[in-house]
Amino acid sequence: MNYCKECGTQLNDSQTFCSNCGAQQPEPASDAPASPTRNKKRSLSGKAKAGIITAVILVASLAGSHFYLSSLTDPMKTVEEFEKAVKDDDTKALAKIINQGQDKHTITEKEAASYLAFLTDDNDFNDISKELKRQAYEIDGYKVTEAVKDGYNNKLVSVKKEDKKKWLLYDDYFLEFYPIELVVSSNLEDTEVSLAGKKTKTLKEEDEDENLGYIFPGEHILKAVYKGEYAELTSEDELDFSDAYENELVVDIEIDSTSLYLYSNDDDAVLFVNGKSTGEKIADMDSFGPVATDGSIKLHAERKVDGKTEKTEVFKVNDDSDVELLFEEEETAEVASTFSDLFEQQGAFGDNEIGEFMDKHFTDQVAAINARDFSLGASTIDPKGPSYEETRKYIDTLEKKGITEEYHGLSSIDSEEVDGGYNVTTEESYIIHYDDGTSKYKKFRSKFFLTLTEDGLKVNKLLDTEEIESNNL
Repeated sequence: MNYCKECGTQLNDSQTFCSNCGAQQPEPASDAPASPTRNKKRSLSGKAKAGIITAVILVASLAGSHFYLSSLTDPMKTVEEFEKAVKDDDTKALAKIINQGQDKHTITEKEAASYLAFLTDDNDFNDISKELKRQAYEIDGYKVTEAVKDGYNNKLVSVKKEDKKKWLLYDDYFLEFYPIELVVSSNLEDTEVSLAGKKTKTLKEEDEDENLGYIFPGEHILKAVYKGEYAELTSEDELDFSDAYENELVVDIEIDSTSLYLYSNDDDAVLFVNGKSTGEKIADMDSFGPVATDGSIKLHAERKVDGKTEKTEVFKVNDDSDVELLFEEEETAEVASTFSDLFEQQGAFGDNEIGEFMDKHFTDQVAAINARDFSLGASTIDPKGPSYEETRKYIDTLEKKGITEEYHGLSSIDSEEVDGGYNVTTEESYIIHYDDGTSKYKKFRSKFFLTLTEDGLKVNKLLDTEEIESNNL
């Protein structure tokens, strides 16, 4: 049922005009479904729009995070950080990078500064950097990288891939550094060795290599100290890494010292060092040392004769010359009488005859020394004099030291007739060969007491000797 929209009169469903007032009525609604409109767009709700925007932001964030995290593990970035630390002189950053790339020696900032100077002054760092960048470019192709080396075949650094992935997703890279293994020995036993003022080890045996650990190239001072009974000897040397090969540096420490052969015409005399008694007899000492050769050590011997103390002259140690600690001896009446009788029989000897005898004596002694056979030189020595046993001991000492000699003749001779024989002064020269392969030319001024026996002249004892020239060969 419908009603007029103007006057309210009841109308039939089919009426289009009101029968009362004549007003036109609206079309009746159709029960059939409306046809869809193809081009009309439906608008999205706000909730749908918010969901889409959130999804887009999430995807973008994930992509950004991926690229960022990937950049953090980029091998090229690792190389560039090392390059920047070196070029900026950033020793703190360099020390951190080096320590992250090895575990053999924790490097300090001070050592990092020294190593930085080594990389830039002793090497072409641009070449090192280029090689590392090439390794960073190729390492993703799973190519095995070889360490960058210096000019002495020592490994410096290389690009490496970590065994485990970072954050379980990304390959991670680092720079591996290669320190130098330091191996040292000393010519003296019980030598304390220190680096950078810190004691590292005591070398118990002489000339025996020991590992001191690892160190990175740079400026490093190696100090060695020997504390002996009679001297404290030191040596300081800067390590020379140009001597390193295949990441090993062998250093042979040579502490300036010497051991001396001691001789006295009284084997029971007691040795004194810097005025203090050692309590040891000369006969019981094959050698004395190690001692410094700077003149700080002064030696003399003492003995008791008829309750009186007799002393030799003081010997100052300035080199490795043998030490002759000689007491003054008086000629006995018996020797003088024998000499007088023989002198009447054989006549006087001039400088020429004595010179010929001394030349033979020196020649025979060198032959005996080199052959380690005392008998080869015994014919010119008086068996009743102190030189006989002294020479035998001297040859034994030189054999232990590995020393040989070449006799190069007399340059002068002077003789004086005295009670019992002759005092003869000579200047003789030698080339001395040592067991370490070195050689020296030496010239001595020596004074001997010669006796006259039935077999002719013999060397009875050495009164004094002085080295007057010494040169390395």
